[in-house]
Amino acid sequence: MTRSSRSQVVAEWMQQQIRDGKWSLNSRIPTEAQLAEALEVGRSTIREATRALANTGMLESVAGIGTFVRARSPVNAVLSEYLLRQPVSAVLGLRRALEVEAAGLAATHRTDEDLERMRRSLEAGSTPVTDPASGLPSPGSFHADMFAAAGNPVLAEFYQCAIVAMRYAMGSGHLRPGTRDERAHDHRKIFDAIVDGDPDAARAAAAAHADRDFALAGMPEPTPAA
Repeated sequence: MTRSSRSQVVAEWMQQQIRDGKWSLNSRIPTEAQLAEALEVGRSTIREATRALANTGMLESVAGIGTFVRARSPVNAVLSEYLLRQPVSAVLGLRRALEVEAAGLAATHRTDEDLERMRRSLEAGSTPVTDPASGLPSPGSFHADMFAAAGNPVLAEFYQCAIVAMRYAMGSGHLRPGTRDERAHDHRKIFDAIVDGDPDAARAAAAAHADRDFALAGMPEPTPAA
């Protein structure tokens, strides 16, 4: 069996772990060394399989912290590719619509477990992570936890596609993210509204957060439809 064939088999096995819920959404998967030992393959094979799933948006590798589950299926690969070819303003508009709706749903449907995950994500987003073994979520996982609390997996899948395109836009210099303090402030307002069970306030806070990104990208803020 060639190395590419082995990496494909490993990638399919990793997808199965995610589909079966053994690797839950936003959880950190075993390390490259652990997977190589468990599956009796080389670390380069694990690396190729991980990269393949990262390209579909299912996994996210964060330097110095680990690799995290970000979507439950590779179905978003085609949509991600489509969004990569669209104007940044269009992708941001989609992201805004999805986040606003998810925030409102999360305020209505969140559980105590959901709130605890979001709280830990807030801590990870506002405090530099120096210990990869700390168990903290990766920076940026607050939104993923909010979408999980919303209870609509379709919204979450579409959101992951938008995030793939936004990361590309940031990497190419077309989109400049807010500062850590700005994000922490915005996320706290969204979280507080979700804790209070106030969907209107949660949607308003999520919209204000998304509009900040529009301003930073040098684009006019979106005008609500009449």
